[in-house]
Amino acid sequence: MEEKIKSLEMLQGIIGRLAQNSFMMKGWGISLLTAVIAVSIDKGKPVLILVGAFFYLFFWGLDAYYLYQEKIFRRVYEYHSKNNGSLGFNFFDITPNPQNMERWGICNTSYFRVLFSVTMQFLHIPLVTSAIVIYYMIV
Repeated sequence: MEEKIKSLEMLQGIIGRLAQNSFMMKGWGISLLTAVIAVSIDKGKPVLILVGAFFYLFFWGLDAYYLYQEKIFRRVYEYHSKNNGSLGFNFFDITPNPQNMERWGICNTSYFRVLFSVTMQFLHIPLVTSAIVIYYMIV
């Protein structure tokens, strides 16, 4: 039983770090985009806005990656917490490889579903769109 508790604590730590990384990607991406917009307006070089919007897409992708990994590890956590500790079960086998993902029922999770999920679209698409609109307002 102690092995199961330690395994679940380890999974909680992983999930917490992934959520923190996702939050940091949002913050860094928004900071980068607003700084580039401010500098491009100040210097009179609107093409920098498009460059900033392009690099913001990388932060969107990283945010989606961390959220994707978090979803996988949440499913791993659910699987481990529901397991009754039967003989032969390794609680520290938390690697999300294809065999384990199939066993844990995570096959329907994909990176591109997370990338274009509703919550991601409500944050990232308006930011990129507003940067493009600002570009065309300056030009």
